[in-house]
Amino acid sequence: MSFRMKCPKCNTRDYSITRDIRTSTAKDPVAGLIYSCRCGKQMFGQMVVDEHERQMRAADASPTPRRDGAEPNREKLRQAYEYRREYVAKKRAADAEAAQQKKEEEDRKWRERVARTDGDPGSATAPSGDFEKCAWNSCEKARRPRSKYCSRECSNKNARHRHKSRKRSPSDAAA
Repeated sequence: MSFRMKCPKCNTRDYSITRDIRTSTAKDPVAGLIYSCRCGKQMFGQMVVDEHERQMRAADASPTPRRDGAEPNREKLRQAYEYRREYVAKKRAADAEAAQQKKEEEDRKWRERVARTDGDPGSATAPSGDFEKCAWNSCEKARRPRSKYCSRECSNKNARHRHKSRKRSPSDAAA
């Protein structure tokens, strides 16, 4: 990886260096350089070259080695990816387990409500009237949570009934 200078004002690498097309570069090739950073720092011409050389000398003289190759970082990157993969797998497993527990709890509550409503009229478990009835005409059972029917069977019965009533034509009804 080659050296890339930092902004002397904000110490970031978020800058651009462009060449001013209005200047003649035949005599002095660095005369048209324009350095612009997001922080507002601007340098022109030889100042850009001098700053680059200063930072290059400082980087060469620093005791911390420059990262010219990515080889030492590959192992760290592999470890980070492995950790992330394990974390995501654990998170998904925990979410799936929580969803399964919630589903089982809702199912258990629904079965308890159905068991209360299916009791004998004279028994202590007889329906107390505090439940909502299934939407199918001939069904007296309690409806499931987030549904207007007690079961899939009642829902299908109602759908078949509506479909048959739609298919009948006025001439069939008169006969």
